[in-house]
Amino acid sequence: MSPVPSWPPASPRVIYFRDPFGTYYAVEVFTRSEWRDSLLDPPARDLADARLLLLGAAEAPPVPLPAWFAVSSLSIDTPEVASAAARAWPHSPWFRPPGELPEAYIVAGFQALCPPHPPCEAGPHARDSLVAFLRDRPGVLGRIAEEGRDGFDRGLRVHWRDPAAFARDIFQERLRDAGAARALSTIAALEAALIAPEGVEYLPLSEDRADLGPRLDFERYFLAPRDFDAAVAEAADWVERYRRQADAYHHRLADEGLEILRGVTPAVSAVEVLDRFNRSSRPVGMEASRRLLTSVESIQALIRARGSGLPAGIMLGRAPAEFAEARLAAAAVLAAVDVQRRRSSARPAAADHTA
Repeated sequence: MSPVPSWPPASPRVIYFRDPFGTYYAVEVFTRSEWRDSLLDPPARDLADARLLLLGAAEAPPVPLPAWFAVSSLSIDTPEVASAAARAWPHSPWFRPPGELPEAYIVAGFQALCPPHPPCEAGPHARDSLVAFLRDRPGVLGRIAEEGRDGFDRGLRVHWRDPAAFARDIFQERLRDAGAARALSTIAALEAALIAPEGVEYLPLSEDRADLGPRLDFERYFLAPRDFDAAVAEAADWVERYRRQADAYHHRLADEGLEILRGVTPAVSAVEVLDRFNRSSRPVGMEASRRLLTSVESIQALIRARGSGLPAGIMLGRAPAEFAEARLAAAAVLAAVDVQRRRSSARPAAADHTA
C-alpha cells in the first residue's frame, strides 16, 4: 500500500505500511545529511520498526547498514520506497508475525465500553468512540489515541498480544473511573504473585487463585457486582496469605544462602589467586570467576532484603538459580586454580648463574 506520511514529535518523519497479512509497521525516515552513527541502533519500539535512508542519485550509504535499514531514492511517495520498506520489515527487531487485524481490536475495545448495558453493535463510529474514550488517558492508551489512524492500528499490535488483552485494559480504565482503585490493586497483587508449579507445599495457594480468577474478570464489576466485590475481599485475604508464606520462605532462603556463602568463601578468596596465575600463564577459569562473583552478589542482596518481602523475580517454592550457580562456579574456580598450580610446578626452574 502507499505510504502515509506522519510526523510524531519524537522523530523527523515516520511512514506507515501494511504487510500482506494486514500487520501495520512503521519506518522512520532520514536523509544522508541527517546521518549520525547512533541511527545504527534499532529505533524505539513505540516509534518505529525499521529505518529508511533516502539518498540522491550520486549518494551512497555512509556505512554498511543492517538488514532492517532500508535505502531508497529521495522521493518518499514512490513504489521504490514501499518495496525497500517491505524488504526491511521482516528483519526488524520488532517484527510481528500475522495476528488479529486492527478491526478485531477495535470491536473488542468498543464492546468493553458497553456493560452494564447489553452488548452493542460495533458500527461505523466505533473507532471514533473508542479513541475519544482513550484520549487523555495516562500511558500507552492515551499515546496511541494521538497517533492518527495508521499509528493507532500499529500500536494495537505493538502493545497488546490480542484483542482480549486490549479489552481488559479498557475495562481496567472503566474501573479506575468508577473509583475501584482498591479492587484493581488487589487483583494486580494477586496476579503478580509468583508460585513455582513444583512447589507442592504451596499448591493450595495456586488452586485458590485459579478459582478466584474467573470471578475477578473486570467485566463482572458491571455484570455481577455483588459477587465481584466478594471475590475482591477473598483476593485480599489470599494476598495476605501469600505474603505471610513468602516472608517465611524468604527467611528460609536467606538461611540457605548464608550456608552457601560459607561454602564458597574459599573459592571467592581463590579468585584473586587465579587472576595472578592468569596474568602469567594461559588463562583458565575466567568465566567461572565472573559467574561466582555475580551469583555471590545476588545471594548477598537476597540476604540483605530479608524481612522486606520476597525479591522480584523469585518464585515461591523455587530456590534462586544463583544458589546452584554459586556452588558450580566455586568448584570450577578451585579446579582452575589447581590447573594453574600444576602448570606452575611443571615449568622448568630458571638456571642459576650466580655461582
